[in-house]
Amino acid sequence: DETNRKIYLEYIDNSISLKKVLKDIKDYAHPTIVEIIRELAKTIAKLHNIDIIHGDLTTSNFVVKAKDTLGSIPLIEGGNVLEKILANGFLLYAIDFGLSSVSKLVEDKAVDLYVLQRALTSTHPGSECLFESFLEQYTKEANNASKVIERYKKVVLRGRKK
Repeated sequence: DETNRKIYLEYIDNSISLKKVLKDIKDYAHPTIVEIIRELAKTIAKLHNIDIIHGDLTTSNFVVKAKDTLGSIPLIEGGNVLEKILANGFLLYAIDFGLSSVSKLVEDKAVDLYVLQRALTSTHPGSECLFESFLEQYTKEANNASKVIERYKKVVLRGRKK
């Protein structure tokens, strides 16, 4: 709730971690994978736009669920995850806000992106193209994106800690 700066929690039945989706699919150029990453960028931009820093942006802290009109589709049982996502679309949820904070600082937002970039490349070798797609979408969605990305580049050069 952007107006009241609240995050609501819900139980997300029949979802699968983004980490598992990426490990199972392995085709980082697949249009649906790229769309999931763009949705990830939109989600993080929304958080940053209201000054919420996740603090632990990894592919384990996002879950994907196939959409359908009749309720939940079990993603893990009976069939290919990608087929169900392709057939029904998907919803992406951020989870685990245990390390989150509120900050207006460009530095904190840049470090959030750096943590995600490191998590992607270390957990999913060859996924550098995904982070490029992420940054492209984040630039379109985030307030002060150019300042955040400029600072992100400095964080990459020095590492996470100042």
